[in-house]
Amino acid sequence: MAEAGVDVQSHTLTHPFLTKRRHQGLSDAQYGEWLRRELAESKRILEKESGKKVQFIAYPYGDYDTQVAKAVEKAGYTAALTCDFGRVRRGSDPLRMKRFVIDDKMDFAAFRKYLGATPLQLAEMTPKPGKVDPGITPVTTVSARIPGFATVDPKSVGMALLSLGTTVPYTYDARNGEVTLTIHDAISSLKAKYHRAIVWATDVKTGKRVEASWVFRLTDPSEPLPAVKPLSVVKPLPAVVAAKGPAAAKPAAPHAASSGVVAASVMGAPVLPIAGHGGGTPKQ
Repeated sequence: MAEAGVDVQSHTLTHPFLTKRRHQGLSDAQYGEWLRRELAESKRILEKESGKKVQFIAYPYGDYDTQVAKAVEKAGYTAALTCDFGRVRRGSDPLRMKRFVIDDKMDFAAFRKYLGATPLQLAEMTPKPGKVDPGITPVTTVSARIPGFATVDPKSVGMALLSLGTTVPYTYDARNGEVTLTIHDAISSLKAKYHRAIVWATDVKTGKRVEASWVFRLTDPSEPLPAVKPLSVVKPLPAVVAAKGPAAAKPAAPHAASSGVVAASVMGAPVLPIAGHGGGTPKQ
């Protein structure tokens, strides 16, 4: 993994609670030696096996205190990650770096917001959000327009289709804010049913990254579209003829079509999955 470019850092030698061991009958010297081994041996083994320098450590269970932080620094670590919630800012203590919890309930937009991105307004997305394209052609375009294109740096505008495992060229027209991505032979990489397109840029006033995304669906021509059940026809009841004489005519049944018009209802029509601007799992 290290040879493939994965950055391997420390999580201690045996993954213990680093502060609790102090209260288990150890002397200060014994505790200090145990703590040193947990920190130093992990660093030594990882550097030997990966061939790369280990500079960071994540406190197991987020358990640390001032004494542990000092021991981490003494063991040669540059920084340490806690489980304290919050951002790392300029001037933050490197031995007490805060973090955000990322779980399976977080949608894509919230995740990107944690990374510092702010919303970008898009219009005229193609394919439209939630759209089912009835077939894939040899050349497919994914496009959108940035209504407020005058507020972004034209050189910073970018576009990608996250379901592709490769970078696809895109073009940006700074005259109208339209960004277009054209898929050629890479179309064979679109294995999933749902695809997320993302557009990003840099705001000229704030210098911050702005972005937006949407989800759409493509179907292979060989894949049959969802079947639509035949119409369910409700036959009309016979019209009621008014009786002659003083007897009042019986009222027709409320649902009877006395004019002979056939009432029909669509049964089992497919519902297209749609996704809002914020991203996340498409909902029906």
